[in-house]
Amino acid sequence: MMKKLRENTKTVLWGVIIAFVVTIFVAWGMKGEFSQGNANVLAKVNGEEVTYEEIYPIWTKQIDQYREAYKDGFTDEMSEELKNRIVQQVAVQKLMLQTAKKMDINVTTAEVINRIKSYPGFQTNGIFDSQKYKQAISNPNIPWADVEDSEKKSAMLQKLERLIKDGAKISESELKQEYINKNEQAKIRYVFIDPLSFEKDVLVTPSEIQSYYEQHKMEYNLPLETVADKVKSALVRDKARPITAAKSDELVKQIKAGANFANVSGQFGKLKTTEIFTRGKGLLKDIPDAVNIINTAFSLNVGQVSDAISTSNGYYVIQLIEKKPADESKYIAGKEDLRTTLLREKENYVFQDWFENIRDKSKIKFFLDKDQEKK
Repeated sequence: MMKKLRENTKTVLWGVIIAFVVTIFVAWGMKGEFSQGNANVLAKVNGEEVTYEEIYPIWTKQIDQYREAYKDGFTDEMSEELKNRIVQQVAVQKLMLQTAKKMDINVTTAEVINRIKSYPGFQTNGIFDSQKYKQAISNPNIPWADVEDSEKKSAMLQKLERLIKDGAKISESELKQEYINKNEQAKIRYVFIDPLSFEKDVLVTPSEIQSYYEQHKMEYNLPLETVADKVKSALVRDKARPITAAKSDELVKQIKAGANFANVSGQFGKLKTTEIFTRGKGLLKDIPDAVNIINTAFSLNVGQVSDAISTSNGYYVIQLIEKKPADESKYIAGKEDLRTTLLREKENYVFQDWFENIRDKSKIKFFLDKDQEKK
């Protein structure tokens, strides 16, 4: 156990810190200047450097994971992309820690020790084992200064997050409207106009497939030969979208001119009817990316037909055939559970908005290799 702890401590604890900031990075990106510079200095955040030595343990661990998945398909380009992602994630972490210090967020030595004592390796049957702990802290091969520093940073980030999220509040009117949104029901019938049905009308070459894959390689996370059909379909969807949009508009035009929705829809796609659904979940069976369709449905009157609705996989035209209001007599019974859920969602929104503001006011510069330079 001690050997494993010694080998993994630094990477794992960096992982704890990175886990806190990855969501921020993925959701909003990391704005800043991109240029060439010192090979060891990969970024600067308000003057604080992100160095090669800092990111190396995380980078090598991810390289091993990707190489295991890709085998011989793992390339130097993918390795470099991983490095750049990690650099940006560490830059986010530094920005957050700088902000925490400016806000005088402190972590005591006792707090750090208690966090370390909570490690699973120091537990026996879920209870802290002082013997395991004493054995570990007396081991000179474990970098305890690094362990404590990483735990202190992690605790600071968590305190900062909690402080910002505590600013989120839910009014009674918001709560009531959310209940209505989650419990109002509707039913629609729809036609999906699929870009793939126009595959014969677009030309997709092998070189275009290769190029598209290279641009989206990290999304597929597998070698091209494994996902070639998916890549081709995605490319066809992109190239056929203008044709699909025109067909969708033509259907809407015919309906507005007086044509019966059920009678003319078969010329454009298969007419389907949904089950009863609510606005709250944002999901519809067999319809990916359904939020816009659901919102449109609840804006219609019964019998009304929508304009063409663009989604990630094609276009939909829908008709509302049933709508049921929320049963407000059940509001009081589920009110507090709903408040808890809604507050959590609002806390995340408040934190995201706050972070974007901090990020945009900061001076962030990335130093990338010449062939990796980005704008």
